Amino acid sequence: MCAKGDCPSGGTYDDFYDTWQIKFAEYKVDILAACEELKELSTATKFFGPDKPTREEFEATVSSGWFAERVFDHAILNEV
Repeated sequence: MCAKGDCPSGGTYDDFYDTWQIKFAEYKVDILAACEELKELSTATKFFGPDKPTREEFEATVSSGWFAERVFDHAILNEV
């Protein structure tokens, strides 16, 4: 992605999304590895209870493609 102030003006959403997909692919292996590490939290019982997700729900969430994409989005927002 481009750093703050380095993004060309006048780009379209399609331009942004094309760049996003390229950059996501570059970091995908690392992002998926980090998501796998999050599964280890499912062994910590303090994260689960009647008002919280089950271990299975938690693991399904961190294993989903959309979650990995949001991890990348979060990284982009914190980079700028």
